[in-house]
Amino acid sequence: GVLRDALYSLAAIRLRWAGSEANSTIDVSFMPESSTDMLRYLPRAMVVAFLSPFPYHWFQPGSIPSTTLMRRITGVEMLLVYVAWLSLAVVAWLWRSRIELWLISIYSLVYILTYTFATPNLGSLYRVRYGPLLLLVGLGLAGGAAALSGRRLAGQSTSQSP
Repeated sequence: GVLRDALYSLAAIRLRWAGSEANSTIDVSFMPESSTDMLRYLPRAMVVAFLSPFPYHWFQPGSIPSTTLMRRITGVEMLLVYVAWLSLAVVAWLWRSRIELWLISIYSLVYILTYTFATPNLGSLYRVRYGPLLLLVGLGLAGGAAALSGRRLAGQSTSQSP
């Protein structure tokens, strides 16, 4: 059916990446042959999708000097992303009844995971997931900032006397 065809397409795209000799490939040995394989890989895919590039990647040399520099910059950026994930967990609990939180979260999750299943290249994944990832990071950081400033997370500010 439709699901089988979609999974086959993802596996075919991933297979094309397998021959890549890029310095930023990951999990190239994973080649799904069934929906069960995809489900087994889902926890690892979530780690790769939302936590990569990992700290050990930040200090490895790139293929050219500019990519080495970008790996260092990415490390700083990912530290901010990790903080946002912690904040997003709290925000998700506090805003659990707000439909907009779930619409943004589900869209981002599906978009990023689909691409994670399709490519074992962190450089490409990093660039393609950037928009949806920043939606989640923004939610986490905004909710965290609101909580730290004493504002209610329901979207209303507390009244302050002059």
